[in-house]
Amino acid sequence: MLVAAATGIVCAGSASASTTASKLCVIPSNNNQIINCAFSQNQGNKVEMLTLAGPYVNTMTNWYYPTKTWGEIRQADTNLCMQLDNSLSNDIILATCSSSGASYQEWYPSSLSNGDTVFQSMWDRNLCLNDDIYTGLLDAAPCNQNTNQQFRVGR
Repeated sequence: MLVAAATGIVCAGSASASTTASKLCVIPSNNNQIINCAFSQNQGNKVEMLTLAGPYVNTMTNWYYPTKTWGEIRQADTNLCMQLDNSLSNDIILATCSSSGASYQEWYPSSLSNGDTVFQSMWDRNLCLNDDIYTGLLDAAPCNQNTNQQFRVGR
């Protein structure tokens, strides 16, 4: 289980968020030759995980993400954030970013020794962002640090 290294909750500020937007991608456990990346389908829709190949290479969504403390994962050039939707089997949807630091939009980044990052949910700290290889969607699943939860951010 992933454990946050903070005793309190701190909302992300500019010093704790990435300053350059980048793709959020994983190399799923079912195939180490494929890279899947988070792809926005506009406000209110589920975030898809698409293979970084073919027509998607130049149109893949870029994101700002927390780097040191709790914070939102925001789509570049928008006011839309990833939001855990508990009523949709913990799928991740795109919603207007909360000005109050809503826990269902807050994520904690844990850097792994391989350089990848696991994002833990503030809403339920037992859940982490996950590439659901069966549905093709981004969801929140029990934290286990498997390759479907290891995001290659900023690379």
